[in-house]
Amino acid sequence: MRTIRRYPPTRPTDRERSLCPQDSRLLTSTGTWILGVTVTLMNVPSIDYDQAIRNAPKDSVEAVGHFLAETLPGEWVKAYKALTPNDTHIFRIQIDNFEYIYDLPIELVRKGMADNKNAVEDRVIAAHGWSQPSSEARHDSATRGWPRGPSVVAASPRSPGYDRGHFIGHSLGGSLGINLFSQLSELNRGWSEDGKVFRSMERYCEKHPGTYCFVRPAYIGQSAHPSALEYGVLKENGELWVRSFQNTATPEEMSEIERLLNENLDGEV
Repeated sequence: MRTIRRYPPTRPTDRERSLCPQDSRLLTSTGTWILGVTVTLMNVPSIDYDQAIRNAPKDSVEAVGHFLAETLPGEWVKAYKALTPNDTHIFRIQIDNFEYIYDLPIELVRKGMADNKNAVEDRVIAAHGWSQPSSEARHDSATRGWPRGPSVVAASPRSPGYDRGHFIGHSLGGSLGINLFSQLSELNRGWSEDGKVFRSMERYCEKHPGTYCFVRPAYIGQSAHPSALEYGVLKENGELWVRSFQNTATPEEMSEIERLLNENLDGEV
């Protein structure tokens, strides 16, 4: 079952623009991204999850989960707009037990309401909901057309491998389509130390169906490739377990992804 709600198209306020960390990027007068020398990969805008838990009802873990599901999307959208100096066109798309908050600026470009060169790529702002056993067997052929990683690093033997990852794991009830992204293999498969933690969080949700969980990607500029992921799990004891994971090997790699994206946009008529 799928339902779609839409946020109105909007530009960030002056206050939201002021929250953009100038040490990690510079803005031109037209609002396009120009990456500076220093690029912070783990640049996830802070959300006060401790305060959210303190404000949540104390009736039950289920009540806490529903409270977070109601309040966090607004916080995620505000944080996203603060780091996106261009028009946004945000939808809330419900697919089974999970909601995907999605920015679709290409629609504004098609309607002549935004400049293609300044628009970000269509991308997920956050995904959240309650884990459930997958109702369908995994079919890898369904993701075969999805690139394993950014084209700039796919053919480089010195760069880390990428998988066709899922923001919400298939075993947790995650869908395909907008739920797919290019994920570091060492993170997705649990090879690195961060990967072991990431997989343990997914396994917790697998072992405890009905667990409220979320993922929030962080973006450096206009690209839809997440530089980092913030993963959250509401445990049975009421603890909100939140960790951030890097999804690009080096700042130089992320800068190159952005450079090639802008070159591609410059070549479009």
